Amino acid sequence: MIEMMRYLLAVLCALGLLAGPVAGAAAPRAAGALAVLDLTHTLDDGALVINGVIENRGPAVTGLVIDAEGFSTQGNEVVAGSDGIPWTMPAGGRERFSIRLPFQKTLVREYAVQVALAKPPYAPLAGARRSVDLVLYRPFILAQVQLRADLAAGWLIVTSRAAGLPVLQVTGDVTVLFVLRRGTRLRTLTVTVPADDALTVPLGTDAVSVAAVRVTDVLLKVSW
Repeated sequence: MIEMMRYLLAVLCALGLLAGPVAGAAAPRAAGALAVLDLTHTLDDGALVINGVIENRGPAVTGLVIDAEGFSTQGNEVVAGSDGIPWTMPAGGRERFSIRLPFQKTLVREYAVQVALAKPPYAPLAGARRSVDLVLYRPFILAQVQLRADLAAGWLIVTSRAAGLPVLQVTGDVTVLFVLRRGTRLRTLTVTVPADDALTVPLGTDAVSVAAVRVTDVLLKVSW
């Protein structure tokens, strides 16, 4: 994706499709002539969305690519994305960018943003790095963790699955149906199970079935 963005921006520059004095525009001569400002991130449907502003503090520059790389807790790159500014940025100009980093089940712990020229020598001109608070991922984690309820000889066995996410324990509601002489009765039990572990609850009867299981909360790790 990053190489494709660079290629497209370079083609636009070469074909002269950019408005203004493209051919004569020069890259900033000194490091720091461009700045990454107002860098923020949000969670949107399984993706980390990075937004920011590029400010040109030097001479006019044409054809920029903004790359973002997301890293796991172990420091490995797990996802990357790009945005671009194919037109000319005048001195003092500002442009907004937005980069979407879709992830699977490996959460982005930190990300780095780098601004570079879109054509050779692809010189890096500015950059920034940010960490992501685990709390931001709570809605995503709640949708991923699972509770399973089984019955065995009058015992309710509730097992949690944390899917490799930084979770300490999972809380949920288990609704069971008791079959009594005078009819049936529903009872909802609130259980808290350590991550990737099991909890047993005595029910006192075999005449019971599981009606529903629902995850309601998670306790996240303090550090990850």
